[in-house]
Amino acid sequence: MDRRISNVAWSGTGGWIATGTVQGPTTITNGQPGTASWPVTLRRGPLNDLQFSPDERLLAIDGKDLVLYSLEQPAAPRSLRSDGRNYGTVRFSRDGQTILTVTGAAAIELLDARSGFGTADGAIEYWDTHEPISTNSLRKPTRYFQTR
Repeated sequence: MDRRISNVAWSGTGGWIATGTVQGPTTITNGQPGTASWPVTLRRGPLNDLQFSPDERLLAIDGKDLVLYSLEQPAAPRSLRSDGRNYGTVRFSRDGQTILTVTGAAAIELLDARSGFGTADGAIEYWDTHEPISTNSLRKPTRYFQTR
């Protein structure tokens, strides 16, 4: 097993650091020297990205699935999307309510951070990056699909 660190996330205040390897083991450490750290293991596939929520309560872990890990309840990671779509990038909105992610098929999606469903009406906003890009193409999704 390759134990070289391939991903690092540092929370906004520097209070938390998460590191991960390509195979998926992730370690979360309180940013204070001499504090304990704990491991998080992905159930499926490699690790692609790590991102802390703005309020530093959650760590989003992207791999084959999209998992949210609560720093307040570390024993209970929550699978936000477990569809094997190989999520490659994850970012939180400023308020932490919405997650932007890019799937392995190069689709950009906006998801509700609590439910994993699309925002507002339950439809996932979806941009197909294989279509020609213009200045307006990222302002309005090209497709929607229902998740409820």
